[in-house]
Amino acid sequence: MNDTSSPYLAPQSGMSAPPVETPSAVTTSIPKVFGIIHIVYACIGMVGAIFGVGVFLLMETVLTKTGGEIQEMDAFLEAYSTMAIYTYIDAGIKIMLGVCLLVAGIGLLKRRLWAQKVSILWAVVRVVVAIVMTVVTYGASIEFQERMAEVTQSQQGQIEQSQFQANIQNLSSVFSVIMVCIYPVLTIIFLSKKVVKDSLQ
Repeated sequence: MNDTSSPYLAPQSGMSAPPVETPSAVTTSIPKVFGIIHIVYACIGMVGAIFGVGVFLLMETVLTKTGGEIQEMDAFLEAYSTMAIYTYIDAGIKIMLGVCLLVAGIGLLKRRLWAQKVSILWAVVRVVVAIVMTVVTYGASIEFQERMAEVTQSQQGQIEQSQFQANIQNLSSVFSVIMVCIYPVLTIIFLSKKVVKDSLQ
């Protein structure tokens, strides 16, 4: 056989082909940062919910004792009891969402992809709950203020004061929703980034 190399083939240098470089693992500090914030935020939220229920129970006890001496307090206590129900419901939801966020935070620290999905789900549910609870409790809040006005209706300028309190309630509700939605929106924005998903497993 003729050992002459073909002119159409590249000359063999005897050296092996250079190794294919594998892309380096994608790393970002976003999951770690949000994992820590998740845990702190969840703990503060759950403690705040429990504290809020405790304050409501204490106030209800005090007002019940006072209501026995003041006849006008009956309607006020009825409105307060309605507000208490919504407070308990809201506290229960906050505790459940807090546990969910706490688990997601631990998962993010361990760089688990499921934690990113749970975080996004939590953020969406938290925004929806904040809006729904504000709308649902708005009527009860107005009724509570009206009953409070009835108790103090003998005071001068009570009508103007009631209107002022209603306006404050409206502004407070809008501001409360905005404040509650800030962190969930940031969670959706940052944890939806491709670099975050690629860094999780």
